Amino acid sequence: MLHKLKCSFRGLMLFTVICFGISATKCRNNGILDTLENPGGGFTPCSECIIFVATNGNLGYNGNLGGVAGADAICQAEGNAYGKGVYRALLVDGSVRRACENGSCSTAKNWVLQANRAYKRPDGTAIGTTDASRVFGNLAAAIAPSGTIASAWTGLMPTAWTVSSSTCSGWTTSETGSSGDYGQISVTGNSAFAYGGNVCSAALGVYCVQQ
Repeated sequence: MLHKLKCSFRGLMLFTVICFGISATKCRNNGILDTLENPGGGFTPCSECIIFVATNGNLGYNGNLGGVAGADAICQAEGNAYGKGVYRALLVDGSVRRACENGSCSTAKNWVLQANRAYKRPDGTAIGTTDASRVFGNLAAAIAPSGTIASAWTGLMPTAWTVSSSTCSGWTTSETGSSGDYGQISVTGNSAFAYGGNVCSAALGVYCVQQ
């Protein structure tokens, strides 16, 4: 009984930390607390998973996302529209989250894509299937059609899915003097995830991946 209480308290504290700094209207449980309090139960990984773009009602988000944890909380809040599930941000900072480094993806850390997994838009359009390294080649369809928000923060370099030096200080600053790398939302090539950099005060989207 004591162990269960400790786990519940720890899960609640983690959920509180994730939500810190995000308005109450955006931070919803959406099943994440159940997952924290019941590890190994109540959460079934998706088999054909959703990827969507968090846009803050087409207003976008500046580079101060509250770190990787804050970006995950944004995805969880906006993912509520697509039903129960766990959603995390497809971006990297090199320390909390990375996909590949030094030409190898074997050192992925806290990465959000799964190996050989099919991904789709919320409307069911197939986006593509990852390879054994848990990354995409060319996509079958863009992550989202052209819209008000044309780009999404990723922090990825144009080659090999490695973290760039431009991540808005680990997604913690919106200063004009800092920059963050981004991908283009409506394309199917590598530039969907790594196209260029923008000032951290810019308003971009965030790619969100169902787990």
